[in-house]
Amino acid sequence: LSGSAADMEHRRDTFGSNMIPPKPPKTFLQLVWEALQDVTLIILEIAALVSLGLSFYHPTDHHSD
Repeated sequence: LSGSAADMEHRRDTFGSNMIPPKPPKTFLQLVWEALQDVTLIILEIAALVSLGLSFYHPTDHHSD
């Protein structure tokens, strides 16, 4: 291992560069999907849907006066 430029070039050609390729970044929709898998958010989503459903429900009044 001389460490000369020629030796380094030969090693780079033989073994490849000593780099780990970066991971591609996640898209916005992938991040949203992962966030929606959280148990707390699932409970909040169900509560929001129940609240929305109940907001449209108007019971009829049956008063016999």
